[in-house]
Amino acid sequence: MLPARTLTRTRSRNHFTRAAFICWGLFLVIVLVLSQRLRGAEASSIEVTPNEITFTQNLERAQILVRQPVTAEIARDGWQDMTRNVTYETSDPHVATVTPEGQVLAIGNGEAVVTIKQGEQVVTVPVHVTEFKEQPEFRYIEEISPILSKAGCNLGPCHASQHGKGGFKLSVFGFEPDNDHVALTRERQQRRINHIEPESSLFLQKATLQAPHGGGKRIKPSDIDYKILTEWVRNGSPGPAKDAPEVTLLEVFPEARVVNPGADQQLRVIAHYSNDTTRDVTAWAKYDSMDESIISISEAGLVSVIGKGQTTALVRFEGQATIAEFRAPIANRSIWQTGRTIISLTNMPVSNFRNSDFNPRHSVTMPRFCGVLIWMPLERCRRWKKLEHLSPQMILRRETVSLMNCSVFHPRQGISTMTPMLRSGH
Repeated sequence: MLPARTLTRTRSRNHFTRAAFICWGLFLVIVLVLSQRLRGAEASSIEVTPNEITFTQNLERAQILVRQPVTAEIARDGWQDMTRNVTYETSDPHVATVTPEGQVLAIGNGEAVVTIKQGEQVVTVPVHVTEFKEQPEFRYIEEISPILSKAGCNLGPCHASQHGKGGFKLSVFGFEPDNDHVALTRERQQRRINHIEPESSLFLQKATLQAPHGGGKRIKPSDIDYKILTEWVRNGSPGPAKDAPEVTLLEVFPEARVVNPGADQQLRVIAHYSNDTTRDVTAWAKYDSMDESIISISEAGLVSVIGKGQTTALVRFEGQATIAEFRAPIANRSIWQTGRTIISLTNMPVSNFRNSDFNPRHSVTMPRFCGVLIWMPLERCRRWKKLEHLSPQMILRRETVSLMNCSVFHPRQGISTMTPMLRSGH
C-alpha cells in the first residue's frame, strides 16, 4: 500500500495530465473553428476582371468576369464563375451602363464606377470614357466588318456563297473589305444605303426583318450593333482606311477550366492590333463548340458544361482564332481504386510512334489536338519517372511529353467513359 503522500502526488499528476489534455483539446478546437471561418471567408470572396476599364470610342463595350473560390466538390480547379450571379450598378448611367450579364457600355465622356455586389461583399471597377463624340465616326474595318461577321452575313451559306444571295455578294469572312464595301454601298445604284434616312437603308431593313429576307432576322433595332450601323450610314458610310490596324493576336479568358457538368463560364475575348492597342471584342467574337455533347456556347460567349469529357471552345475574330479548354473528368472513387488509369499525352511528335509500338487494346489515337492515350495500371501513374519506362519502343522525353490529366478507365464500359471522342480501341 502506497503512502498517503505518494498517492497525493500521483493524483495531482493525473489531474495535471488531464487538465493538459483538456487544454490541448480546447486549443485544437479553437484552431479548427478559426481555420474553418478563415476558409469560409476566403471561399466567399469574389475576384473581378478587369480591375479598370477605359473606353476611347462611342458605344464601346467590355465584359466583366467575376469568380469565387469554391471547394473541389463544386469545381475541380477551385473556383466558380459568378459573372451572372452577382448584381451590377453604375454610378453614372450618362457615362457608362452595365447589363445583368456584366457587359459595360460607353455612353458619354466622363468617369463612372461599376459596383459589383455578392451578398455582403462589394467590389468596384472604375470606368473612364474619353473621345466620345456627338457625331461618331465608326470605321469599316474596326467596327462594321466585325458586325457583319457576327451576324453571319459573310458566311458561305449566306452572302459569301459563290454567287451571293439576292444579287448581294460578300467575301468569305470579310477577307476582301474593299470589294465588300463597294457591294454594300455602291452596287445597284446604291439601293442598299440611304444616307438621308439611315433607318430606311435596305440592308438594315432586311437584317431586322422589316423587309422580306431569306436569312431571317439577324439583328434587332434595339441592339448596339444596329445603332453602330445606323450612325455609320448617317456619317456617309466611309470605306476601309489604308492604314487601318489589323488584328494580330486573340486572347480568351479563362484559357482552361476543370469543372463538373452543370457549370457555366462566361468568356472574355481581347483582340491585339498591329498599332499596339487592345480592345474587348467579346460581343463580336464567334464561338464554336468542338464537341456539343460536352459543352454548348451561346452567341454571347457563355459556355455551359453539359457532359463529361475534354473538349475546346473555338473563338474566332477577324482572321484570328484561339481556344479555351474545358474538362469535366469522371469522379468515381470506387472505380478509381479498382480500375485502370488513362494518361493523356499531348505535345508529343507523331514521328515518335509506330503502329507496332503499342497494343490497340491498350491505347488509341485521338484526332487533331490530342496525342496518344495509354492504358496502364494505376500504380504507374503515381510518379512521373515511371512513364519513361512504359515501353522501350516509345520515345518518352520530358521536353516533348506533357502530362495533362489522369482519368478513370472503367473496366466494363471501356475508354468511351472518359470522352465521347473515343469510339474505338478498347
